[in-house]
Amino acid sequence: MTGKKQAIGICDNCMSQIARDEWYTRRGPRLHCSIDCKNTANSRAGAHIRAEKARARVRRGEWQNPHLLNPPSPEEQSRRARLGRTREVRAGTWRNPALSSAARKKLSRPRKHGGALARAIEKLSRGQDTLHLVSPSCRADQRISNSHPLTSVLIRI
Repeated sequence: MTGKKQAIGICDNCMSQIARDEWYTRRGPRLHCSIDCKNTANSRAGAHIRAEKARARVRRGEWQNPHLLNPPSPEEQSRRARLGRTREVRAGTWRNPALSSAARKKLSRPRKHGGALARAIEKLSRGQDTLHLVSPSCRADQRISNSHPLTSVLIRI
């Protein structure tokens, strides 16, 4: 067992005060203020041993990435993302990523397409019909060709 590092009444892990009536245990001076500090200190004390063992496994070629052994399914990924988001919402720390100025700037640009196709997709997403997709001169040509008697007969067939 290691001895106390800080003065009696001070937690060896977080340096916070320990209540005066809890300074001593039946085994001697109290080292930590809570079970969380005790667990953290024990974990840190053994971290270099665990790290060295892991490095040795890598050097011997025994270690494999567990993600590659059993990759998560798309359902599992969406479930975990949903759980994380709901946890953040409950804690009040979640922010919509699309509300930042950089995200708004990026989202205002067409994503996959450029030029006339991107403009057409934007117009359709705003609820405009397909007549608004073409230029006025093309629409005039369409009206002329649609007014021709043979075209109207062909359209009915």
